[in-house]
Amino acid sequence: MALSPGEDPADFLVSTYNQNGSVNLDIPLTDPGITVSFDPASDETIYLISGATYGFLLTDPNGGANNNEAVALTDVSGPTNVVINFYDIGGGTTEIVATNGAAAGATSTNLVGNFGFSIQFNQPDPDTPVFATTSPGTAQVVCFTTGTLIETPSGDFPVEELSVGDLVTTANRGAQPVRMIVARCLGFPEDDAELKPIEFKPGSLGNGLPRRALCVSPQHRILLCNNAAQEAFGLGECLVPAKALTHLPGIRKKIGCRSVTYYHLVFDQHEIVFSEGAPTESMFLGPMACQSLPSECQRELSMIFPDHDIRSLQPARPLIGAGKAQRSVSRDGFREL
Repeated sequence: MALSPGEDPADFLVSTYNQNGSVNLDIPLTDPGITVSFDPASDETIYLISGATYGFLLTDPNGGANNNEAVALTDVSGPTNVVINFYDIGGGTTEIVATNGAAAGATSTNLVGNFGFSIQFNQPDPDTPVFATTSPGTAQVVCFTTGTLIETPSGDFPVEELSVGDLVTTANRGAQPVRMIVARCLGFPEDDAELKPIEFKPGSLGNGLPRRALCVSPQHRILLCNNAAQEAFGLGECLVPAKALTHLPGIRKKIGCRSVTYYHLVFDQHEIVFSEGAPTESMFLGPMACQSLPSECQRELSMIFPDHDIRSLQPARPLIGAGKAQRSVSRDGFREL
């Protein structure tokens, strides 16, 4: 499975279940037997759980003592466990009711697929399992689309008209100069929706924001504040990826988009800027984001910031992972921003 920045592996437990609903094996994501890797483009941490390492098989149909029919992913961080996914495999016993363990009381959903591959959860959609070869997630970028109006001391300007050195209004530190701009043009095959932009309709973020339709990349973080952030996370303000908010009214992935130009805005620090009036992030130069850039951009960054230590950088606000945000942000709380 994949966790986004801000998600704690200690909060999650993977459990395998027998056909009779009894738990066979519990594997916390902090277990040293799990292979952990980083996707440099998406900023996701990938956790690979191998049946060979833990001595179990997920089988179809019903198997023996070490063969399991179902697998559950549970958030165990709160006073009550939250079962995120619970799937049984193929044509054996289906709709298994967990009788014990972290997923106790939950009923599995049957999967039919190619079981010669791995099953990936939370990558990129936490509610949809994927049968695929085991590898890090598809590259993601954090940026604005052409035409997005960015607030500056001289008024709002389309992002593509900004230049290095121009001052941009920020929430924390007033007017700050742009240090670097990176533009990327992407075309999408018909069935590839991974990097298609997320659109926020006018007013969908509350308080009349954004003022016009706002389109950003799926990983671009949006600032939540007041009721929405407090209700979901106990925080006054926090940043959540755009893709985690598509279950809310007026926010959608632009499935019909066939091409897009994305723009990164880089400042000396991670900043909150105002796009179409809405508070959103600049590019956060953490290690994963830096590695996702083309090599020539990485060289330029090293020249612009010769003393840049990515380990010391701090985000402008607390970062909430996509999976946690999608599960926690309610429609009612969001309307009351």
